[in-house]
Amino acid sequence: MTTDGTLRRKESVENIDNYLTRARTLDRGEFVMAYRHLFLLKHPKPRQISGESWMRDLDGATVTRELQFDPVPDRMQLVVVKKSAGNENPWEFSIGRAVTCDVVLRFPFISKLHAHLAVGASGKISLMDRSSTGRTSRNGRPLHTKSAEEIQIGDTLSLGALDLELCDAERLHRLLANPQTVKRVDPYPLCRR
Repeated sequence: MTTDGTLRRKESVENIDNYLTRARTLDRGEFVMAYRHLFLLKHPKPRQISGESWMRDLDGATVTRELQFDPVPDRMQLVVVKKSAGNENPWEFSIGRAVTCDVVLRFPFISKLHAHLAVGASGKISLMDRSSTGRTSRNGRPLHTKSAEEIQIGDTLSLGALDLELCDAERLHRLLANPQTVKRVDPYPLCRR
């Protein structure tokens, strides 16, 4: 844990600082061409837990099993939705705590296989809860277990205690290029491989 309360991730996938720099130096078209995948963006929100005693036990590698809240709610963080090496279906992305998932979120409130995100040939995006214990919601409404629901860019997807905005490169560029949007950024991403 760093002195400002951010978690260090030894196996980082992406650093949001790189995207911030690119969003501010590239125009929208160049940014979209460079990043053709989806993103999950965690916006900062005020801490709801007072005191700092809970932070002493978190070091990024050892997260307590009792943790049922976002440990760094006041930081903007980024998850890049990409396939893991060896996972076959190129248009379906597994999200969960297990290291075999495409998007790995190492929090105890995330199930080993929490959800699937799928992109159809027509570009439609769907999300399916995989019987997770922490539940999956879209814009505050719980998803039915094992039933795919169409989602849109800009939707807020809640996986356990994490609220993540689904972004494509165009939306991410618009958000990151705007200094009013980016207040506190955590360079350490939420996921790792």
